[in-house]
Amino acid sequence: MAAAQVERWDIILLQETSITETTPIRFPGYTAHHLPARDRRTLGCSILVRQNIRSERIAHPVDCGERTEVLGVTLHLRHESIQVFREELLHHLTQVDPGLNVNDRERRLVDAFHRAANTAIPKTKKPQRNYKDHWYYDQRVKEYHHRVNQARKLNRAHHTQATRDLLRAAIRTAREGTKKIRSEKWIEWCSGMNAHTTLSALWKHVNTARGRRVPAAPTHPEPEREASRLLRAYVDRASNAQLSHETRARLEEQRPAQDATIRRACEQQHLADTAFTMRELKYSEVARRVQQSLAQDEDLFTKRTWAHTTAQGIKTLQVQAPLLSRTTDAQHPDYEPPPPWQEPLYHFSVTRLTASKASLSADDLTAQARQALRAVDDADAEIYFTDGSVDPETYRAAAAFVHCDNTGIFRLPDHSSTLQTELAAIVKALDDARHKDKDVGTVLSNTITNTSPVGRS
Repeated sequence: MAAAQVERWDIILLQETSITETTPIRFPGYTAHHLPARDRRTLGCSILVRQNIRSERIAHPVDCGERTEVLGVTLHLRHESIQVFREELLHHLTQVDPGLNVNDRERRLVDAFHRAANTAIPKTKKPQRNYKDHWYYDQRVKEYHHRVNQARKLNRAHHTQATRDLLRAAIRTAREGTKKIRSEKWIEWCSGMNAHTTLSALWKHVNTARGRRVPAAPTHPEPEREASRLLRAYVDRASNAQLSHETRARLEEQRPAQDATIRRACEQQHLADTAFTMRELKYSEVARRVQQSLAQDEDLFTKRTWAHTTAQGIKTLQVQAPLLSRTTDAQHPDYEPPPPWQEPLYHFSVTRLTASKASLSADDLTAQARQALRAVDDADAEIYFTDGSVDPETYRAAAAFVHCDNTGIFRLPDHSSTLQTELAAIVKALDDARHKDKDVGTVLSNTITNTSPVGRS
């Protein structure tokens, strides 16, 4: 039964089962029809049918004579061509000589069933893979491979000069023996050539001997016809015609209400229906990828990516202007770059964390912040702590600074970037430091990228 489960056999015929009427035996996954053994004159037989195939035992089968066991089962098949199966079965039984003994008759009946099933029920099992040496592979080649593998394992385990010599000898013997076997097989095939050998068969054997793989046979002899048949079967099973008249009438009554419910659901507003703003398109990573694809030459960059497909759609609609106009923020109208000989207004010292911020505890962060404070040259400097943040859900932005005397909190326009909020906090802290009596001020920020724009201001 293990082989039946692996090969997925649908019907299994068993004889000489010696099963009596009181024998408790079950076959998982199959419906069993038994003809029990009686009075030691008959040994019994069984027919196993897979449970997904509806089957019924024939109450009064054909009488084939005394001491002859007959068990018949009716199969209810929906899609397989049972008429073709019957015609092919009868054709084979009438054309083949029944033979002189019971064994010949049994072989004739089995062949008839196989031929009829292969004709009426096409095979869908994937064919066995053919290797390059399949045309001459036999038990002798298998023995050569076994000896080479044993010698290779022995050399891998000990790795001495003796094991290396043994491995070389095994490989040399296997090559010579395999070459001899190939010559024998080739001569055997050539001896079978005659005037009726076709050119296609000749080239097929030549290519096989050269080592070219034979094209794999299709999984189904007529795939289009089989796909159409499965599609029609699915449509028939899913059609409302399979339902009763009362059920179809009930569905027709409920159809207007279902259509109205679907329309109302489509017209309802949802948070995901909000269109992208120009600022989101301008600063998003998606826009950067699409902008890069818009600038690429279509003759050179032919790979079909999502950015390439989106860029083609944008070019077709001619709406690439908003994405191509993406540039850096414009400088303030009153801004003038300082001369290179002028000493910078601000000096920066960077103290890096020993690990990522998420992996450090609150005590570790406090200790490293105090270490950064000790790095300041002037102990009498005014110290400001700055920070800025953007709400990822509402995109509301704010900036703040903290001093021992006062605190500043500032609301920024929505959809501002995190860099803008950090810079706004630093600028406000510097403005507050200018109003102090002391000329030296220290601003502590948690973002290194903020120091670059400030240093140029």
